[in-house]
Amino acid sequence: MGETKVPTDQQAEMGVIGAMMNSEEALDEVMSIADEDFFYYDTTRKVFRLLVDLSNTARPDSQAVLKRLEDTKERALVRQADQMWNGMQGFRNHLRDLTETYRKRQFYYIAHKALQMTQETSATSEDISNVMEKGIGTISFEDSREDIIAPKQYATEGLELFRQRFEKPEEAYGIRLSHTVPGGHVMGFPSLDDTFMGLRGGDLILLAAQSGHGKTALAQNLSR
Repeated sequence: MGETKVPTDQQAEMGVIGAMMNSEEALDEVMSIADEDFFYYDTTRKVFRLLVDLSNTARPDSQAVLKRLEDTKERALVRQADQMWNGMQGFRNHLRDLTETYRKRQFYYIAHKALQMTQETSATSEDISNVMEKGIGTISFEDSREDIIAPKQYATEGLELFRQRFEKPEEAYGIRLSHTVPGGHVMGFPSLDDTFMGLRGGDLILLAAQSGHGKTALAQNLSR
């Protein structure tokens, strides 16, 4: 069996870096699923960390990154990555390749460790099996593109839902917190219904007040 190499894809790493410097949407997508471990090469890992750091104050571009780098080779790589930007479709292809290579690399490390253990007299077959099962269990396959909603898309859908609820409030009601008993008397919390339009899946309502002002009592009555 010939010598194997660690799976890497420098082209994908640079393509993703270039997209992060040119598109806020791409920046958000990468930061939602990847961290520096997805990058194998020291320079791309360093630039990724720098982009994440810069994004805390503003959307980073190539000029902002170059100002933070002094090494000639690192600056050249940033310029090359910047030139690789050719739109969102190309970016998503690079991101797909980056993610796939990262997962392959994790399998490589797991297999390499298991192979080393086969040469150790103190390691049992159960030890090797546990290492492989635990390692494989940490590799996620749930972040497919179909499951990820970009912030821009989510905001657009949220705005449309708000308009629908505003225009047809009765159709948008969730679980009501009040009801009308025979005789026309309203029981419960009609004012909260007017405010929240009932309780609906996906809503997060925070209740804040000083100690002793009835938060627990209100929550208990809402439950009833």
